[in-house]
Amino acid sequence: MERRELLTILKTKKEKGFEVFKREKSAEIILLANEIIANIKGEKPTTEILAQADFEILVKIFEKVEEAVKRGFEFETLSELEDNKDELLKKEHDKFFETAKKIIKGGFNLYLWGDKGNGKSHFAKEVAKTENREILVQNMAQTAMDFQGQKDIQGRYSYSLIELAYKNGAVLVLEEMDSYNPNALIYLNSVLEQGYITTLEGEKIDRHPNTIVIACGNTDLLTPSMTYSERNTIDLATADRFFRVYMPNFEYLNKKVSGENYEIINAKIEELHKKKSVRNFVNLNKAIKCGLNLDFSAEALLTE
Repeated sequence: MERRELLTILKTKKEKGFEVFKREKSAEIILLANEIIANIKGEKPTTEILAQADFEILVKIFEKVEEAVKRGFEFETLSELEDNKDELLKKEHDKFFETAKKIIKGGFNLYLWGDKGNGKSHFAKEVAKTENREILVQNMAQTAMDFQGQKDIQGRYSYSLIELAYKNGAVLVLEEMDSYNPNALIYLNSVLEQGYITTLEGEKIDRHPNTIVIACGNTDLLTPSMTYSERNTIDLATADRFFRVYMPNFEYLNKKVSGENYEIINAKIEELHKKKSVRNFVNLNKAIKCGLNLDFSAEALLTE
């Protein structure tokens, strides 16, 4: 970020967090402003110039404030933001978690969407854990048959995952639902709508009142994505069966899954300019625990 660019951005920022930044960093901001005004006039600044190292520190603090405001954190001082960041991150995650639980308890099927590896599946497992429910994961569906049970060679019937979820009140996770075949989704739509499923043997299974359906994907289901170009946009009838919620990448989850190794993993990801995600923190944490070299592991595991 250039000096003039920072000043220009600050002029447009009116949120409380930026006002805190402007107040506590007023001396540095005034130096920048005087320098820019002098440059515009073609004159020599009448005051000292903010050193480049100090400017870079100022930008880093600004970026932290910008991220905090974006996440909805409220703080009265910059030190409060830094000192309470972990607690603020936890509150942000917990608020999202409680909102999701309210959606589920309201009887909705929940669709979580966001960037790959950001913890959607981990989040679904946490829901199952807190609700003390069995978790069943459907990874792909190409046809209606993927949602129906089958008989083995001896004629014994094996229930499908959705049949088991309906029968036993389990948590059914539909992984990467925006990649499912449209024909399979038509069948899924009808099952979710009617509230029961009929097996190939003719058994009618009503949806258990404790059954939870959580679908995950990388798109909002309705808008084509250049980033995830192979994902499908889904017909409105199917999309309407879900309460669709965007899930950001929670730094709290990154810390939680990597534990004592968070700092060194975080530093390595930042050094390589790679994406922070639950998946990346989990994988690098596993590598460290296996005794693998972090640099070697980062090169092999970080692809984003």
